[in-house]
Amino acid sequence: MEANTSFFYGPYAAGKIEFTATIEPAEVVNVFSEVWQIRQDKVEIIGWENAGNYITIDNTWTNGPEQLWPPEGGLPGQVEPDGPEGKAVDNDPTSGVSTNQLYALDIPGTPYPQDHHTYERYRNFRTYLTFCTDETDDFGLWKCSDLLNWSQRTRIDADKVGSKIDLNELNLYHISIPTTPYYQYRP
Repeated sequence: MEANTSFFYGPYAAGKIEFTATIEPAEVVNVFSEVWQIRQDKVEIIGWENAGNYITIDNTWTNGPEQLWPPEGGLPGQVEPDGPEGKAVDNDPTSGVSTNQLYALDIPGTPYPQDHHTYERYRNFRTYLTFCTDETDDFGLWKCSDLLNWSQRTRIDADKVGSKIDLNELNLYHISIPTTPYYQYRP
């Protein structure tokens, strides 16, 4: 499994990351062509809008992160599938686009803070190739590649003159997820 981060997409995306998996030996795809999947799991995520969140029904500010994974009360190490879909994925090594390869393209971004001054997001993911023996549930998935750890860190300050982006990076390793926001609340 390989990753390529030499892309850029949009002002609030950290970039594009393309995962490529090559099936070896090549003869395997002649027997099993529709059972492969590049899978991505979210491992840890936290985000704040204006150093808190606006997830209440009436859109009022509340102290605490807007996004949190694993969820409060979740199990340590709990993961959830979260990856690219549709045209951004080619899980068929015989599709004609490539020979013995699968692709998945992800463009992790951060929403613009709208009227709420700032937004920041920190995310750790892992991506790997699976072989699916039973499409009805995850118990039929077999990992058949190393885990590729990667992360995103983004900070946007909508009140700044000029570039609103304070931090926008994609890394091929996991980062330490902060427990407090970088920005302070602004009324």
